[in-house]
Amino acid sequence: MSHVVPEEERLSVEEISSLPVLRNANDALEIRASGVAVMNDGQLARHKFFQSIAADFDDYSDIAFTPEEARRVKGHLAVFKTGASAALPRICQGESCSLAAAGRCIIWDQGNAPLLRSCLIESNLLRDWRMQHFDEYGVDINNPSEVRFINELAEIELKIWRINNALAGPEHADLLIDNPVGVDSEGQPILQKQITPLMDLLDKLNGRKSKVIKSMVGDREGKWKKQAGLKEKDETDPAQAQAELRKLLEKVRREVNNPILEGESRHRAQVEEIPITTKELSPDDILNEVSLGPNDTIDL
Repeated sequence: MSHVVPEEERLSVEEISSLPVLRNANDALEIRASGVAVMNDGQLARHKFFQSIAADFDDYSDIAFTPEEARRVKGHLAVFKTGASAALPRICQGESCSLAAAGRCIIWDQGNAPLLRSCLIESNLLRDWRMQHFDEYGVDINNPSEVRFINELAEIELKIWRINNALAGPEHADLLIDNPVGVDSEGQPILQKQITPLMDLLDKLNGRKSKVIKSMVGDREGKWKKQAGLKEKDETDPAQAQAELRKLLEKVRREVNNPILEGESRHRAQVEEIPITTKELSPDDILNEVSLGPNDTIDL
């Protein structure tokens, strides 16, 4: 079990760096937060068990764990490192859980409930909602601001799901509750029908959801406008491409619907290209240009 390391057994950073590296945690008798491991044979080694955890373990150099305890602490800290979303799923309480009491937990019904661990149902729902929002809004996982928006949307979805489950219960099924507003002369409470407070919570969550979506979309719109102002907008802008395509379609439609007009236009253009002389012709020039038959006459 975990215990406090005596002062005389604590090593400096330089001493720890000179120790051999622990290859297998199962060979250790004790895992210390300082980075020192005590082997089964009593020898010391250095480990990187908590290297991925963002904490200054020099402040906890007096704490020592068994290998199993060290694994659980590492996993527990890693979960909280991912943010509030990881801590949101309820802790399984077995038969005391409202889902189990309502017959809505198949895991409990099968006898496999993960007691005192995160609820598998809510953990799975949270993950699915997060992935759905990632796909719907095309969020870049390397953009921490938008990732936070997506995480909050998934958290709101889970809270709304909980409220809807509560509203399905018999005490809230008609969306009304008996609210005591006083006591009568016989000492009995005076009850008044009121809308369940769960509806207010539902409205607030839906309002927050809308604000988060608007904030995320508005942030993107602001960036786009900034790029447009700096003339950094992509040349292959979809709106511009769509406008060009619309012009092309209109031109094709005119040619298909007005083939005669188009033909006349081309004929007129050809006629206009024929040169017209302005030279005055004499009667002799006219006679030379006209071929008369034996019965043809010219009226002068």
